Amino acid sequence: VILLLNRMSDDEGEQAVAAAPQRDPRFPVHVVYCPECTRPVEFCEYSEDYAACLTALSEQMPELFQQMNLSLDMARDAEKKKQKRGGKAQKEKIAKKTEKVAVTQKIEIELVTEGKRSKTRVSGFQTFDIKPAEAKKTLAKRLGAGCNLEKDVIVLQGDNVDYLIDTIPKIWSIIPDDSVVEL
Repeated sequence: VILLLNRMSDDEGEQAVAAAPQRDPRFPVHVVYCPECTRPVEFCEYSEDYAACLTALSEQMPELFQQMNLSLDMARDAEKKKQKRGGKAQKEKIAKKTEKVAVTQKIEIELVTEGKRSKTRVSGFQTFDIKPAEAKKTLAKRLGAGCNLEKDVIVLQGDNVDYLIDTIPKIWSIIPDDSVVEL
C-alpha cells in the first residue's frame, strides 16, 4: 500500500511541473501613445485633429513616424475629406436667426369672434426669444382661462385684450410697452 501511495505522489508531481504556465514572449504588450491626442498611435487617424497628431509624432518620435510610413500630406488630405460639423441643417438654423433680427419685435393681440364666443389670439413672443409654450403656461395661470397653442400663436378663451396690453410688459420686462399692439 505504501508503494502505491509513493507512485501516485510521483505522478502528481510530474503533472504539476507539466501544468506550470509557460511565459508568452508577446506579453506584456508595450503600447505607444500619441503625445497630442493621448490615444494609441494606431488610432490617431480617428482623432479630432489628425494634422496636429502627425506633426507631434514627426517632431517627438521621428523613427516611429518613418516606421509607420506616415507623411504630413496625409493630414492635409484627411482634413479635406473630413466632414465639418454642422452641414446643411446648421446653415438653415443660422439663416433663421438672421431672419429673426430683420423682423420687427412686437406682440400682436387680436380679438376673434366665432358665433357667441370670443377668443384672444396673441403672437410674437418668439421675436423676443420667449418660448411660446412657456408664455402660454404663464398666461393661462394669470388669466385662469383655457389656453391653446397653434403654431406659435396663443389662443385664449374670452376677451382679454385690455388686460393683456397692460399685463404683458409687466410679466416680461424685456418687452417694452409700445411693442404690444392690438390688431
